[in-house]
Amino acid sequence: MANLAGVSPGSIYQYFPSRDAITRALIERETDLLLGDFSELNAFSSGREGLGSLIGAMVNRQLKRPTLTCLLNIERKRLFADDRDKRLKNELVRIVLSCLERSDLPATARHSPAAADLIAIIGGIVDSAAQRGDANAPLLISRVRRAIFGYLQITCDGLE
Repeated sequence: MANLAGVSPGSIYQYFPSRDAITRALIERETDLLLGDFSELNAFSSGREGLGSLIGAMVNRQLKRPTLTCLLNIERKRLFADDRDKRLKNELVRIVLSCLERSDLPATARHSPAAADLIAIIGGIVDSAAQRGDANAPLLISRVRRAIFGYLQITCDGLE
């Protein structure tokens, strides 16, 4: 890793006491980038549009650096096993709930378990596609949208 950065390993360890500290910093950076992608999601007028944008942001972030994202997802579970890092999860739930509360989505889905299910569906499909090397973002976005809106029992008309 130091060679890629163009510095000696000793230089890196002046700033980071361990490999886990480096990994934590990478996770924080990637989390901040993903949250930045979500910053404008509340500006949408419909829940469908908001969920569609969330899906697009998650797919595009995953496909930007698929190997790094997959590895950091694994490391996040190991390094933050005690759930200290709830920031991304809480923000995703907040965003999904704000989409579900819009009048164009079923009132029956306006609860935290539904939001958690939708996040799991998106994450599972996107992670699986990245692990297979599936880099066709438009098709992946389309598949995720069908799964999400199928879960919500509404049509995807006009979204693809």
